Amino acid sequence: MGFDDHTSSHLPVVQSSMTAFAREADTFVASKALEIYRQKKSRQTVRRHMSDIALFEGFLASTNQLPALDYQNEIEPWRLVTYGVLEVYRQWMLTQGYAMGSVNGRLYTARKYCELAFQAGFMGEEQFRLIQTIKGYSGDERRNIDEQRAETRMETAKKAVPTQITYEQAEELKNQDDPRDALVMCLFIDHGFRVGEVVRLRISDFNLAAGELKFYRHKVNKTQTHRLTPATLGAARTYLDKVKLTTWAFPGNEKLNKDDEVGEVLGVRYMNRLVGRLGKALDIADLSPHDLRHYWATRATKLKTHVRDLQQAGGWNSPYMPLRYAADNAIANEGVMI
Repeated sequence: MGFDDHTSSHLPVVQSSMTAFAREADTFVASKALEIYRQKKSRQTVRRHMSDIALFEGFLASTNQLPALDYQNEIEPWRLVTYGVLEVYRQWMLTQGYAMGSVNGRLYTARKYCELAFQAGFMGEEQFRLIQTIKGYSGDERRNIDEQRAETRMETAKKAVPTQITYEQAEELKNQDDPRDALVMCLFIDHGFRVGEVVRLRISDFNLAAGELKFYRHKVNKTQTHRLTPATLGAARTYLDKVKLTTWAFPGNEKLNKDDEVGEVLGVRYMNRLVGRLGKALDIADLSPHDLRHYWATRATKLKTHVRDLQQAGGWNSPYMPLRYAADNAIANEGVMI
């Protein structure tokens, strides 16, 4: 038998086997779509997605119209989600007072799981394309919406425009009578920590002899070391010498993680209230930890900190945010010849 004869005699069999295998492969991947997707994500990301979807399920439950399905652990139920459902969900989050960043993030999660449903063959192309047209709110849109819903925006929500403070106000905020409050404010103002990073600090993270603080940035999955500023080092020595702690630097009544950590800390909500209260004492209205991080980055940029160094110190994965601070603080007409 020649090559051509041999090939032609087996070609139909190969085609038939390949077709069957392809069908089986598609079925298998569809059934494992969620598992395959989550394998590539960090535990923090999966945990955040679960929280986002739990809110979406709560929204659906509030309508009293849709059956109780497991959107967290199954992909197929997402075939029931339409453009209209997601748009109503977005409006619902606004009326509930969620921060614009949270609205955008949770909308992105819902759209992503709709994409998984489409890829697995559960959702039609026309419906999926419509869903993809629902985008997050832009900067101008966020500011306009927040102005209109000032009374309903959540206490912990990030503002569209940060509250500005002066250098003198920042120094006053660090000069607290309570050693704990002084250390907290130094970490926000002198080091630009995120609020979630402060609440997770452990006693063992502080190396006072070396004047350093080694800590984990869960948002970007990085462990970093900061050299403490003189004010922060002094506040840390005073606070840690006064209190006798074993694990958490700022113990409280809130569980850090339900899943994998045992311990109670001062939570994010408490830290937001604390900063707001300390700001109010200086007649600074609506002050938040994010405002202090913004102050830190803005001041560092004004003092000519290189974008690369600011990115490293601030724990950003890309130079996009540091470049924004540099652009915002640049002289707009620098280099214009008149």
